[in-house]
Amino acid sequence: MMKARIPTGFWWVLLAVPGCNAVLGIDPPAAVDGGDAASTDGGSDTALPDAGTDASGACTLPSLGPCKVLPQSGCSGDENCEITSLAGLASCTAATATPVYGNCTSYGQCPKGTECIGQACKPFCCDGNDCLGGVRTCEQITNGSMDVPGLRVCSAGCDPINPSTICGPGVACYPQPWNGKGVDHGDCFGGAGTDIGPGSCTLNSCAPGYYCQKTGECAKWCRLAIASDCTGGKTCTVFDPIAVIGGVQYGTCM
Repeated sequence: MMKARIPTGFWWVLLAVPGCNAVLGIDPPAAVDGGDAASTDGGSDTALPDAGTDASGACTLPSLGPCKVLPQSGCSGDENCEITSLAGLASCTAATATPVYGNCTSYGQCPKGTECIGQACKPFCCDGNDCLGGVRTCEQITNGSMDVPGLRVCSAGCDPINPSTICGPGVACYPQPWNGKGVDHGDCFGGAGTDIGPGSCTLNSCAPGYYCQKTGECAKWCRLAIASDCTGGKTCTVFDPIAVIGGVQYGTCM
């Protein structure tokens, strides 16, 4: 299991529900010539048993409150059980037809068995065995250096160059944890804009497949080893710290 710190500018927003009024904002890679520094992992002051298995061998993810997120239980058939506070409180919310890794802004906007993390609906998990396909990992979500109890979700295993193969419309893909250690994975983050090329961008004003550089340009993602990823005389310029997914170093066309 990995620990994920969601990149600056993307927000997982917890709005008011009965017994809950909290907002969690977690930060993405800043708009710089390199990636974000590694985040600090930490423990929570709320005690919950670790993930485990039930009598049938199914994965179980403990949570506080009237319902359970994994396996889903305690809510009606048209509701989703989600973590709705930093203390790990689980509540029944509306379940929607939004696709997995589709765009969202808060809880109550995702399909059953998923949570809005980084503005994308991500499935709950106990460990990597629950996250099938590609290089998906099971991420312990943190609020700064503190674990949010019972909140683990599958990363998307997406490609920054072609986010739409996994991420929904308006959802970009960024390397995580992007700490320069050369072992990253792609994850979906919603709220992406439509900007491309030179201008005065912010991180989430760029279209999926592009990254906001310090120069203000929404530069196209590329692979260092694939010259055809960049056109118009541009070359693939790598980040510091490096971003490496599946053994391939990624940069932007500059």
